[in-house]
Amino acid sequence: MAMLTRRSRMTPPSPTAFDPFRMMRDLMRFDSDGDLEQIGGDFIPEFEMKETDDAFVIRGDLPGVREEDIEISCAGQACTVTGKREEEEHKEGERYFRYERSYGSFTRSFALPDTADVDNASAKLEDGVLTVTMPKRESAKARKISLSKGASS
Repeated sequence: MAMLTRRSRMTPPSPTAFDPFRMMRDLMRFDSDGDLEQIGGDFIPEFEMKETDDAFVIRGDLPGVREEDIEISCAGQACTVTGKREEEEHKEGERYFRYERSYGSFTRSFALPDTADVDNASAKLEDGVLTVTMPKRESAKARKISLSKGASS
């Protein structure tokens, strides 16, 4: 039987103490593709990349990130999104009961197929959602081939 000791006074855990819930949150954000790179703070926005009939689309949730704090660059067959979300100013006398929002710089890189036309890419930030669209090269788009009637013998 295990013995439990009761402490008369509990102290809150230090910020460097082991936090299993934080560890699970970090593991759930793990990117197995290896394209996740973090610089600075804990702010890691989530992205998705999809292919449509005409384009490749990268969408990311960037709440609280200003347009002037985002940089998008495409070189070769890779697209990189870099940005930062500034921490809000804490005023004296304010008391936080919960502080879960994260801030800092981030960089995300995405490998693109050879069929992506990065020269004609476009991007927009609307309602905290970044959308980067890269059309497919004309040679990569599916074409319908009609059958010709052959000569019957």
